[in-house]
Amino acid sequence: MPRVEGDDPNWDVVMSMFGGKCVLCGAVFGVTVHEMTPKSLAPKTWKEISNRVPLCATHHEYVHTLSRKDRDDLLIPARAKALKFLTS
Repeated sequence: MPRVEGDDPNWDVVMSMFGGKCVLCGAVFGVTVHEMTPKSLAPKTWKEISNRVPLCATHHEYVHTLSRKDRDDLLIPARAKALKFLTS
């Protein structure tokens, strides 16, 4: 889903933190922000920066096909690795 200007103040922060790159493949085109815990499960906190990662369109579509456990097993370490790389 493309970003709508002004609807999410943390969107730009998340994209900036990760250099606008997909945390799984490093793509810079078609990247959007994905919530690891969906709004339906965390209606008050789903937009928190710690709950979000940038994903390219291909990986965004892919993670939505995974179980919650498989999604977490993929995204949590990828997010940590990307942050470690970007801050070192």
